[in-house]
Amino acid sequence: MGSLIAANLDSEQSHPCRKVYKSTLHFFNKKGCGRIKGISACGKYMALRHLGKGKRAQVSVEYMMIIGFVTVIAVPLVYIYSSYTQRSTDEIISTQLLQIASNIADTSDEVFYLGSPTQKTFRIYLPDRVETAELNSTEVFFRARTSRGAYDIVQIASVNMTGSLPVRQGLYAITITAGDGNVQISYK
Repeated sequence: MGSLIAANLDSEQSHPCRKVYKSTLHFFNKKGCGRIKGISACGKYMALRHLGKGKRAQVSVEYMMIIGFVTVIAVPLVYIYSSYTQRSTDEIISTQLLQIASNIADTSDEVFYLGSPTQKTFRIYLPDRVETAELNSTEVFFRARTSRGAYDIVQIASVNMTGSLPVRQGLYAITITAGDGNVQISYK
């Protein structure tokens, strides 16, 4: 393609596009005076102007197709990711609660069999989504909310347990003290 040169159309008084070219810079090759490869300057200008609009429309359509393709791929990936993380979170919570319940039941048995002045304290992290935490004589009971509904965790000890357990999320110190015929459970 030629270099960018301002058209000198004063010599071509009869040219129909003279007014268009006077105020604008256009592409011309250095050999011809208003002609590029056999097409008049006016025709080439109109062809280039029309070609530019078509290319912009084509680029817009291509961008829309790319955005549509990315959306078609991204939506299922986001769904798979969110369902996977939800299941993982549910499994982590149930595993933590099972570990806490078994730790309370095992420590209660140990403290009871060691006798009356025995006391043990340990720390737990209670996860969120816990709805209920109870001690029912020989049972440690937790109910948690998961994406599939309520989930119950029960651990059984061989001794009677009295006291209370925390329900809110956080770090707690659980103290188990041996008593006469039972163990007392408290938290801070």
